[in-house]
Amino acid sequence: MNCRTTNRPSATACVLRVFVPCLLLLQLLLATTPANADGGFVGTTAYATVQIPDQRALIHYADGVETLVIDTAFQGAGTNFGWIVPVPAIPTLLETTSGLFPTLGILFQPRVVHRAGDDYEWMLALGAFAFCQVLAFRSARPLRNALLITLFFVIAGGLLLPALATAKGKGGREEAAVQVLSRQTIGGYEVAILASPNGTALRDWLTRNGFTAPPAFAPVLAAYAHEGWTFVAAKLRLNNPLSASAQPAPLGLRFRTEHPVYPLRLTGLGNEHCRIELYVFGPGQAATTVPQFHAADCAIPSYPAPDPNRWPTGDRLRILHPALRQIVNGAPVATHLIGEFRGADMQADAYLTWHPPMEKRTTLYTPMAAWQTTLNQVAPVAVTAFVLAALFRGRSWPTARPLYRCSGNVFLLSLTLLPILALRLPRAGEFRVVRSPQMMNKLLHEVLIPLELKEALPDPAKSAPTPDIAWTRHQLAPNSPLRQTLRPEDQLNQFTGRPWREEDSPGNYTLRATPDGVEYTWYDFDGQPHVTLPFQPANK
Repeated sequence: MNCRTTNRPSATACVLRVFVPCLLLLQLLLATTPANADGGFVGTTAYATVQIPDQRALIHYADGVETLVIDTAFQGAGTNFGWIVPVPAIPTLLETTSGLFPTLGILFQPRVVHRAGDDYEWMLALGAFAFCQVLAFRSARPLRNALLITLFFVIAGGLLLPALATAKGKGGREEAAVQVLSRQTIGGYEVAILASPNGTALRDWLTRNGFTAPPAFAPVLAAYAHEGWTFVAAKLRLNNPLSASAQPAPLGLRFRTEHPVYPLRLTGLGNEHCRIELYVFGPGQAATTVPQFHAADCAIPSYPAPDPNRWPTGDRLRILHPALRQIVNGAPVATHLIGEFRGADMQADAYLTWHPPMEKRTTLYTPMAAWQTTLNQVAPVAVTAFVLAALFRGRSWPTARPLYRCSGNVFLLSLTLLPILALRLPRAGEFRVVRSPQMMNKLLHEVLIPLELKEALPDPAKSAPTPDIAWTRHQLAPNSPLRQTLRPEDQLNQFTGRPWREEDSPGNYTLRATPDGVEYTWYDFDGQPHVTLPFQPANK
């Protein structure tokens, strides 16, 4: 017999034999994937690893008054000369806390999509059903075949849906040239506010008083002095050492100015590259005269009344951190500006301008979420084109052949665009998936740690020392026996992935001495403090 005369399956039958099993295999794999592989738990949240910039500052502007708070943990080379901050008017110094910028980093962190949903699965299943019905319609016994195909999909769906649901549920002239307007001690800093028309004399004064000011600073200092600016020189007090886990508090300044500004010219000296982040609260969406800054986020903050029993509502940018609220309370718009600079880019200061607010938030995708999001977008087009191509193939209608070609081209184009669109979505890079982070933070700081501390309280009958700040801080040290009794995941801040520490920021705690003992305060995602009962000596 000639092999050309043997019965061969049609093209549509071959496609059916390949398409349907592949679809069901894909559905089965997606349904039985372990939930923890992509963080698919109910109540899970993904957090991107925070990138600490070289410089960051908080700016609030209202009624002609600018409040400038500068993070004193800068790493850029241009800031190693000491804290020399030029400002356009004589400033007032503000008391701040070390948790201010970590709180801002949490509130403004990018939204990470770690699971985008499986809408494409239903579209693929519906497309497979429609395609099979097209084949049944074109067969010799359409009614029987249509009923058999419907029965097959009902049975397959009944087998797969439970698995899918389970997976988804889990002196002299120089001294006269430099005028010391005031000397103050605030927080851990010794601060001098200076004025001088002579940049060289000002540099010499700074050098004599313990600030590293290279000769290249003189022209920039002279330019600021010529414009009538004053200078804030601050350094840490040597007799006020910080604990190993503590960070110096930011430097807060408040002054009057018609044009809010972030000074850049000193930073540009000796800096080949610098990443700067500004958190700006003001009357509108902030922009700057320096083009390197771009708005990564813009939101309308809310200022709800502090409530210890408040539970997360999903609202964005709730200002409940006490120190932050004291500075920006009532500001109508918040903008997060990010800039990547080279030294040559910092020849001018960044003056702020205001525009009508437009809500914006940076969104990052994990690899799986990127593919899921793209599939959700492409699957309806691809499946519809595939089914139409099967419907028009081989028909004798006058327009059947052009429609068949058009549908086929759309199907092939959608498959081509799928990887391109998936790769174009911004990736999260390093990220963490945390199950019920707010609940875990509450249980850790309100239940587990207080219980462990009370168990460790000394017995007064044995002349043991009365618990105080030093005793409590020792108990909570990173390598203390108390922390070793906790699970590894309980030793980490739920919002940053780093070990929790003594700081007034989300996921951390502070200690305060009271007449009744030691007051332990922990902070939720919004930076709102929650006070636990003071720890008292045990009566054994």
